[in-house]
Order: sequence, then C-alpha cells, then structure tokens
Amino acid sequence: MYVYGGCDPDCDHSDLELLAPECLASVCTTWREALSYVPDFWAHFVVWIGRNPTPLSRIREYLSWSADRPLHVYVLRRYDPLLQDDSEKARVAEIFQLLLPHMERWRLLYIRCLRSSSLPCPRVELCGSAPSLRRLSLTFFIDDLVYELDAAPPADASFDTPTLRTMSLSGVHFRRAYVDHLPEDHLSFHLKDLSLVGYDAQNPPFILADILRYISPCSFFGTLKLDALELAPSKLHPAEHINFFSGNLDFVSMNGDVIAELVALTGEDAVVCVTYTDCTPPSHPETGPRRLIAGAEKLAFYGFSSADALMWFLMATGGHMSCKELYFQDCDGLNAEVFRALARPVLSQANAGREPDSAWICHLMRKLTVVGCTRFCSADLREALEARLENHEGEGDVACVKRLSVTGCCKPDSRDWSWIDGYVRHAEWKD
Repeated sequence: MYVYGGCDPDCDHSDLELLAPECLASVCTTWREALSYVPDFWAHFVVWIGRNPTPLSRIREYLSWSADRPLHVYVLRRYDPLLQDDSEKARVAEIFQLLLPHMERWRLLYIRCLRSSSLPCPRVELCGSAPSLRRLSLTFFIDDLVYELDAAPPADASFDTPTLRTMSLSGVHFRRAYVDHLPEDHLSFHLKDLSLVGYDAQNPPFILADILRYISPCSFFGTLKLDALELAPSKLHPAEHINFFSGNLDFVSMNGDVIAELVALTGEDAVVCVTYTDCTPPSHPETGPRRLIAGAEKLAFYGFSSADALMWFLMATGGHMSCKELYFQDCDGLNAEVFRALARPVLSQANAGREPDSAWICHLMRKLTVVGCTRFCSADLREALEARLENHEGEGDVACVKRLSVTGCCKPDSRDWSWIDGYVRHAEWKD
C-alpha cells in the first residue's frame, strides 16, 4: 500500500518529483482513475514551472480531486542557469488564477521561482482569507525586485492569515506588503519563523527598526533569518528598546553593523543559537568590535573565507559569551591564527567608551564541531584544546572541551590525535 505523506520543500527536487502523487498516478489510466476518488491523496501536490511544466488542466484535476481537504501546494522549478524563461511571471499568474479560489483550504503554500519579480506579493496579488495557512514560502534563485515608493496596493487589499507560523519573503515584498502601507495590521500573533531574503542598495533605504517594530507583536520567534538585506541605520536613541525575542537568529551575507544594531535595539536574553553565514565586518572595523550576541548557547559559522572576518565576529562578543557550543563549516578562514586566539585571552572591547578587557573567547565552550575546513592542521587544534584544559585544571574560568567532532578537514598527526583522544571525553575525526 502506498501512503503519501507530503513533501519537504527544502529537499532535493528529484525527491519531490518522486513523492508527488502524479508519480504514482501516471503508472496507467486505471490507477489514475482509481486514485482520483481518494481526496486525501491529492491534498499534497507539486506544480512544475519552467521546463516540462505542469499543464493547467492537470492543476484543475488536482484541485477537483482533493475535494474539501486542506491543501499543501508546491510550485517549483528545476534551476537551469542557462534558461531565461521570460514567460515565468505570466505562467505563475495563470497558476494562481486557479489556486486563489481555494485559498481557504491552503495549509502550506511553497513557491520557488527563477526570479523574485515572478512571485505574487501578499496583499497585492495574494488577497483574501487563508484561515488555515500555516506556512508561506515565496522563494527565488535571482533577486531582481526593485522597491517602488509610489507603488501602493489596492484600497481593499488584505491577506488574512491568522494561523500563519512560518513565512519566507523577499525583503521588497515584505516591506511593500507589511511595513509601509498597512502598518496598523500586524502579522499573525502565532508567527514563529520569519525569513527575509534580498534587499540591495539600489532600493530606497529600509530601516531595521521598522522591521523589528512590525514583528514585535508576535509572541515569540523560533527563528528570525535575515539574508542579504542592506538596511539603513535606525537613527534611534540608544536608550530606545524594541520588545522582540527570538530563540534563534540566522544571519546570511549581513553586515556586522546591522547585526550589532539589532542587539542594541532588542537585547539578547532569549537567544539560544546564532548562525553567521558569510557575513562581513563593518565598513570601518578598525574602530573596534561593536557588541554582538553574547548570550547564545550555540554559535555557528558557515562559509567564512576570511580569518579577519571570523576573528571580528568572535571577538565582538566582548569576551563574555555564554556559548557552550561552537560550530564551523566550510570556513577557509578557520586557520592557525583563529585557533591561537581560542588558546589564550584576547583583548576585546564590547561597547564604545568601555576600557578593553582581556578574556577568553567562548570561555564556557564544551563542544566544538568542525566540518569541511581545510586551512588548519591538527597541531593548531591541539594547541587550543590543550591551553583551555590547562586553564581549567589551573582553576581558571575556562571550561574544557568535552565533545569534539572533526569531519572532512585535514588528516590528524598521530601524536596530536593520541593526545586529543586521551583528554577529550568524546572525540571523533573523520575524513
């Protein structure tokens, strides 16, 4: 018996194609006819755009055969860098002419287009009531949207999503739909995860505080992700505070000054994990690190090619980080210099006007994971671990690392591995 349980939109496209109900229904006409009488089977379906698109007639069948069931709809394309697809926007519009009358049944709507300009904008093209919608993801490969200050939604525009928990939008769409024109209407109180992707310098200035004010009525965020947003300074008084709490903060291709300002405006009491992916220090890092998130229990770095950038983010905590777990993946910037910094106290300056102090980076760290970083040797890692152990045994305030995992990095020297395996309680080193 075949049981269709839905698709993970973030998995590989080939997996989605295999999981889609059309895969089984296409075995033969008899199967297709039999399955057409099973509404639950068609409550999750995939619509393909681009090469070999799903016919509109097929979408009508999906909607009809699903009867009154809650819908999980995926509109996807296979990425082809050579394909321009000038008709994508028109095709998406045709698809939504069929989907919009069924908005009240939407439980999940996930779209992945080539261009951000092809996506429907909430409260502009997406209007109506979606009382059951839990996840809305409007994603893209190429961000070509430009914000127009004079572009206003229709007077009666509304997109009611009272149960929405997860949303991913372009920065331009988020500003247009939720921030500028309808500030009196807030997002769902139940929203837990928000991802904003893409807002470059060619657009009018977009202020971080405006984003935070708009989402602050939400009870508590699981994850806030800011990806490639070029935001303007908020120009607020330092004493002003925006009541916003998030368990996880995910920064992708973000500037250190923006991240520091978020901390200054909101605080960091509830942060559990902070992830930095290919982020950059401020324009003038010589002025010293501004205060970043120091209260997170886990700190993760992805794709840092520069040791200087990696060091700036590590030291911008002021040396008072409560981090217990440190994670590095695909960071060419993780070299001997960084490990030496982890092996001794370093001078840090958490806030302007404070005297520099000397402290260990991540002095409470007990778990260290390194994946796909190839610019260090086992001796560098051993030096850091050994120095932290000596401080711990000497009744210092540095915790010793108890869990170590190294994967896809350098081959360890036998003497280094012998020491690591002897002193680290749980240690593994994989090729």
